[in-house]
Amino acid sequence: MTLEYEVKLTSTRKVMEKIDSNPSISNWEVKKIGAKNLVSHYYDTEELKLLFHNLAYRLREEDGKKFVHLKANGRSENGIYIREETQKILKNGEDITSPVYSTERFLMGP
Repeated sequence: MTLEYEVKLTSTRKVMEKIDSNPSISNWEVKKIGAKNLVSHYYDTEELKLLFHNLAYRLREEDGKKFVHLKANGRSENGIYIREETQKILKNGEDITSPVYSTERFLMGP
């Protein structure tokens, strides 16, 4: 597993205007990269075992590829959210809902 570090920032319009008017940081270059289509599916047991063990199991489709993620519950430290996450690329025909897939791919490695 690797650690995921996530920062989500919020601000008021007034603070953003101050940042924008500051010459030392206002000359950022913003590039439009276009829209990106992400499709995410979350899975759990009927008994919600993953939820009650603070885990999330997700299939994400992005740029023609499929990724399976197993995410552990995290913690916040100084405004940064940190959690363990494992990501695997899904091969054609693999059934991510199979207990064999989950055990072999996540618990025993690639």
